[in-house]
Amino acid sequence: MKKLLVGFLAIFSIFIAGCSEISTMTQKEPIVLTPKTVKKGEFTFVIPANFVLEENKSLVYEIKNEIRAYLVYTGKGSLDDLVTFFNEYLYKLGWNRESKLVGEEAILAYSRKDQLLVIRIRPKFQITQIEFLLTKK
Repeated sequence: MKKLLVGFLAIFSIFIAGCSEISTMTQKEPIVLTPKTVKKGEFTFVIPANFVLEENKSLVYEIKNEIRAYLVYTGKGSLDDLVTFFNEYLYKLGWNRESKLVGEEAILAYSRKDQLLVIRIRPKFQITQIEFLLTKK
């Protein structure tokens, strides 16, 4: 009986140690959103530097030096932090917020002169997708 109890305690302690390793690995580390300026034609905007352009999901249309684009970026960042990031850094580039809708996802619209920038922030399991629509008013 003692051997069975000792064996059970050994297996249980290994299980508990393994769970603590997993919980340590999944704890969120703070993500610093550093602005990176992007220029597409006459459009200049910012994205967090840790986000990468998904070229296979993006589309850029250019005719007579006019650009329209649908750009998809992926990276890590919380919805609230990204909304704050865009409000702060796009304003510094002269963009004015026209609209904001925040729930499980966020849709932000900004304008500058005759340009319109619509941003959709979509948090997923371990990654966040940001979609940009660059167009004219």
